Amino acid sequence: MRAMATGLDLVSFGHTTGDDLETLTALLESVDVVATYGSDATCAEVAQLAPRKLAVVSHGHGLGVGVLPSAAFTMGAAFTMGVPASAPVGVPASAASAPVGVPASVPASASAPVGVPERLDAFAAAFALDVAAYDQRGCLSPQVLYVQANGWVSPEEFAAKLHQALGDLERTLPRGPLDAAAGAQQAQYRGVGAALGRVFLGEAWTVTCESGLVPRPSPGFRNVAVHAYDTEADLLGALTPLGSHLKVVGFAGDALARERFAGTLQAPLAPRVCAPGEMQTPPFTCLWDGLPAWHGLVG
Repeated sequence: MRAMATGLDLVSFGHTTGDDLETLTALLESVDVVATYGSDATCAEVAQLAPRKLAVVSHGHGLGVGVLPSAAFTMGAAFTMGVPASAPVGVPASAASAPVGVPASVPASASAPVGVPERLDAFAAAFALDVAAYDQRGCLSPQVLYVQANGWVSPEEFAAKLHQALGDLERTLPRGPLDAAAGAQQAQYRGVGAALGRVFLGEAWTVTCESGLVPRPSPGFRNVAVHAYDTEADLLGALTPLGSHLKVVGFAGDALARERFAGTLQAPLAPRVCAPGEMQTPPFTCLWDGLPAWHGLVG
């Protein structure tokens, strides 16, 4: 580990100006492939400096999205019992036989399945962890959570529960301090949210409920919006403009439902689809922008 740290220190550099620019240029001229992770501007700068012979694999600006379909409350064990205490969030013990379709609506005369409150708590806690990890500043951080409006739980109900879950998490995983710029962005985000919908305010977090409006950029630092969608077609229409910037979708439900949903995504969408609570912990073998993490780096 010490040798690795020394090696990393030898090839580390700051912005692409002056001596650092010379260092980066020399590095690019000495390798066959470079994988760039960073903002779109950083990826563009590296690609512009790269020699013609160099293969460049760019992974630019990214964000995550959470999805809570109504079917997540009626899969597997939820029909007959509460969420099993041993079941992972979003993966019921009977996932293998669970239905995978997402109903267009819930009949008005239908009674709520057993276990809805327990699952709501579990989903809210899992998505809260996704939001809180790295203070929502990473490329896998959820910026917006979509809740099916005609399901067993309304978007506003889920927003209130998420607000509570973030408050619970603050006691064990407190948010870091805000500088003046981040504080100003948060104040603006909260003000606009109050004007457009409903805002649930915490000391170190914000949950807005803005119904079917177009999502706004979040300043991070645990400021997240809950939006409604009616049908899966509506959801896909909202996700498509995100293109390759969408790196991960936390999809509530079972493994079969996530697999089916992933199959509906069309290029340029190629996010990793995972259970709530796992958005910020990708396995080493997962795909990045639809490609293996080692794409282009090995023969």
